[in-house]
Amino acid sequence: MTFPKVYLAVDNCFASKRWTAPAEWAAIVADLGVTCVEASADNECDSLYADGAYLGEWLDQCRRAADATGVHVVNFYSGHGTYATLGLGHGDRRCRDRIQHEWIERMIDLAAALGAGEGFYCHAFDQKTLQTRETYNAAEEELYSRLRQIAQYAAAKGLPTIGLEQMYTPHQIPWTIDGAERLLREVFAGGYPFYLSLDTGHQVGQRRFLRPTEEQIVQRVKEYRTTGRTPGMWLGTERANEMFRNLAADGVRVGETSGAVLSDRPPAADRPETKFALAFHGGVQRPRDRGPAPAAAGAGGFVRGRARGGILSAPVHPGVSDAGDILGHDGHAAGHPVAAGRVGGALAPVRAPGRAGAGRTGRRVR
Repeated sequence: MTFPKVYLAVDNCFASKRWTAPAEWAAIVADLGVTCVEASADNECDSLYADGAYLGEWLDQCRRAADATGVHVVNFYSGHGTYATLGLGHGDRRCRDRIQHEWIERMIDLAAALGAGEGFYCHAFDQKTLQTRETYNAAEEELYSRLRQIAQYAAAKGLPTIGLEQMYTPHQIPWTIDGAERLLREVFAGGYPFYLSLDTGHQVGQRRFLRPTEEQIVQRVKEYRTTGRTPGMWLGTERANEMFRNLAADGVRVGETSGAVLSDRPPAADRPETKFALAFHGGVQRPRDRGPAPAAAGAGGFVRGRARGGILSAPVHPGVSDAGDILGHDGHAAGHPVAAGRVGGALAPVRAPGRAGAGRTGRRVR
């Protein structure tokens, strides 16, 4: 077996606002015995606000520093300035165009001049985008299209690698393992290499956005009725939060027998607790992301199904056939109250009977 050579590199963001000239931070890195640097846009090489002539001189300074110290820039990475914007996910095409053509492509040009790779993160979806399937899907497809164009541009410039950082919240994809796999499939479909760079600190936020269990829903309803405070769990869309409040205000009894949200009255399609329970435990998936088919119905009217990491339960409500309209997206992505799974991954929601189912890691550690 042949193993790749692995080199230790230092991101020079440690030197931001202190040692900003290439000769300065290269000397510090060399003193550590390290020969590879990742150039952070935060340390005075961001093409969005730095002068073009200055950047040309900066490249020359990097080459001279490399000759003097043996420290080479092997990768570029975006900084906090562009991370703080919607960027490629902005609702206005003009802003998306500016980020892609006047920033990312210019950063690729810098990387190409030094034979380095390029990594970045500069997109997010705002709250309005997360509220419906249609708006989310359109924004997601637009993002994938632009990432394919960026991969093609990087390949044309001869970059050894181009990649995207993984995140940890639903409005910043990819934030789960399933979402990361989907993004890579979509971008690689353009025929050009594209990678993910893993930030190990970003593998701890997913637990805050997991699908609530039946027990958690029951407990939060009781707490809401007692205190009037919004539940400390992620429900996805604003409509799901509204349904939760309607459920709590409806005066129905929260059952103890199965851990599900129950009523003294039979389930009906127009009852908020029925729609709410079905939304969380019988979600709809898109055809291209089809999840596992449910197993036979068990006792208590629950469908049992296995989806990669564990068993999920879905209460069967035959009278409800339109729960899908409250779902923001399928389980791997944002705005969807049925996102579920292990930390760093997502499990596809189990489908209720009778419903149509739809359903390389980069080098950087900062």
